[in-house]
Amino acid sequence: MFYKRKTAKKVIVSGGLTDALYSVFPGVEQGLVGGMQVQVGADELVWFAVESALDMAAEGEYTLLPELIPQVAAALALPEEWEKRQLIPAACGFISTRTCDGLWCNDTQFLGRDPLDGLLRFSASGSYTYRICDNALFCASVRGGAVPALCSGIEAQLSACAAAAFADIITDRPLHLRSLDAQCVELAEELRLQLDEYAAQLGLAVPQMQLQLHLAESSKGMLDAAYPQQACFNAHVKEVFGAAAAAEE
Repeated sequence: MFYKRKTAKKVIVSGGLTDALYSVFPGVEQGLVGGMQVQVGADELVWFAVESALDMAAEGEYTLLPELIPQVAAALALPEEWEKRQLIPAACGFISTRTCDGLWCNDTQFLGRDPLDGLLRFSASGSYTYRICDNALFCASVRGGAVPALCSGIEAQLSACAAAAFADIITDRPLHLRSLDAQCVELAEELRLQLDEYAAQLGLAVPQMQLQLHLAESSKGMLDAAYPQQACFNAHVKEVFGAAAAAEE
């Protein structure tokens, strides 16, 4: 995009951030034009960038003036006539400030050992919430291609990271069938910290994480022995896998 020193009455809005944490102004070939009206809705910010500099504006209505972009203002202050100068490359767009939800799943059949009940076979899944915590870093990550613009692409990255992190965390970790509820909470927090560390590199934060274990059919006997009344079983252990779904040895 380019900033042009002329007036315009065009009104720019995000068009709704239904599936996007980030969206670019339409009509990029027209550039940023002085006098454009920008409308920023609730739960979103508008950003203006020239090279590495980035300015943000919150909810409200704005007129694109040179003061919004310091480099543009500096260029306009030069003695040369504007028409004789090269246009200044600039970019702009919207980002959402909402908290979004994502799902993750690791279908690998893991093998864990309960010191009392023996071997447990299970897979895992869960959910998490994420939001933008560093606007400038997130915009730079999107503009640099580190993350895709749409929520679905961001969630694909985060979910893959969560699944891989769970595989690392659960390795050689003893599981206690009779106290799996509390252990799942601890594992979920450990998993959240790892995912949050990864997300922070993209300008995102992961404030909440949930983890559920899915027992394989081969573990059902242990489940029946430890908890003859299903109502007493841990809330974080989901339905038992069918025999066809479990990778039995």
